[in-house]
Amino acid sequence: MAETAYEYEVIIIGGGPVGVGLAIDLAIHGHRSIIVERHETIQRIPKGQNLTPRTGEHFRRWGVTDAIRAGDASASGTELGPIIDRANQQRLATIIDRAASAAQMVVHGGIGEGDLAKGYFITPSMFEIDDVHHDLVQEELFGPIVSLERFGDEDEALAKANATRYGLAASVYTTDLNRSMRMGRKLSFGTVCMNCHNRLLAEVETGGYRESGIGRLHGIEAMNDFLETKHIYLEAEN
Repeated sequence: MAETAYEYEVIIIGGGPVGVGLAIDLAIHGHRSIIVERHETIQRIPKGQNLTPRTGEHFRRWGVTDAIRAGDASASGTELGPIIDRANQQRLATIIDRAASAAQMVVHGGIGEGDLAKGYFITPSMFEIDDVHHDLVQEELFGPIVSLERFGDEDEALAKANATRYGLAASVYTTDLNRSMRMGRKLSFGTVCMNCHNRLLAEVETGGYRESGIGRLHGIEAMNDFLETKHIYLEAEN
């Protein structure tokens, strides 16, 4: 299954180059993210104020869009290849247009231009949105499109992260160990990564909650799928 099929919730408690560096990965894989900015170069913006202009500037400053090398998927160094066909390219272009109307665009991508016009390319987009129930947030978009959401405290972050019918994996970025443990326990996802993203190991069970699936891959639980359990009962007389 393509990596864009995975549903991720990413809570970044921190920010700056580390958070924006992760945003590059998010933009490539099209995951949802919930970001609060706390860094000397990106001051915290109170809820209710427009996030877009300054955040877009910092994304560009750290080269979020420039760092994503789009092109021939078979070429060395390419990070973002084309969409599978024209129908899906047009579908994603329509989603980006809808996001521009329903949300605040942070990075406004679209159909590839120049050399990228020769293929079914879509350049990355990021948009800020407050309505966690909007279909742009709730549905898997299957493309390089990222939603950004803000929160005021841990409770709000957890409420937003868990407000999904999916539950495959989540990531938390924070320098507070106690906070990471609290978040890990309360996030309703099959895998929770701390200060990293998308770390899967053959030795550790992988699977989702809710509509992200039943059962587990890898680890001991996956091995159980290859076993047959037999119950033998013997009743002995006294």
